[in-house]
Amino acid sequence: MVKITDEQLKAAASNNLKHIREKLNLTQQQFADQSGIKRHTIGAVEDGRACSLLVCANICEFAGISLDEFVRSDMSKTKSS
Repeated sequence: MVKITDEQLKAAASNNLKHIREKLNLTQQQFADQSGIKRHTIGAVEDGRACSLLVCANICEFAGISLDEFVRSDMSKTKSS
């Protein structure tokens, strides 16, 4: 098992959340309204300022993806995303 650092988690979450949100053609507010995650939290994750495991899990549940995929890959570079 390869461990990831907090900084790697923040970077992956930032890039992947923005990718997911843009793929769904949603603003931060629309994503927040539909996912139940506060808009300022969405902004903080996208800016790489903050990201908790609970927030990541909620994003993944809304987007229908695995937590592993969300934190360990660059979704903008995968064909299935």
